[in-house]
Amino acid sequence: MSAQDGEVIYVVADGGHARLLRHEAHGLVAFETLEASKLSPPPGVMPRGATPADRAKDGFARGVADRLNDLSSHHHPLQGFVLAAPATALHEIREHLSKAAAGKIIKTFTKDLVGIPDHELLEHFDVPATGWNVTP
Repeated sequence: MSAQDGEVIYVVADGGHARLLRHEAHGLVAFETLEASKLSPPPGVMPRGATPADRAKDGFARGVADRLNDLSSHHHPLQGFVLAAPATALHEIREHLSKAAAGKIIKTFTKDLVGIPDHELLEHFDVPATGWNVTP
């Protein structure tokens, strides 16, 4: 599969903010932002001893994953996702991805890039000159 087979969506997240970006002529451009304060709390039961902060982080990770799950099932053509987040947030997001969305992950970066402006983000991703190359 080559970059021409579909769009790559870049996700830059931390424990409370996420931006979904597309590669356009002049770099990455955000087309959607997600904030923990605007997502509803997660359904389900948290482990014993979980704090409200743990619940908020899990809810945010679930919200980001739900959005990626939705994009993976309804966005055509979609080659896949490139995710950048601190280790804990990256793990939590991946835990909530559907099998289909998890299969669309091209590459992950354990980096907190949320504070980087969109126009400076591309240099932080290891993007080959020809685009992402995914082998089946």
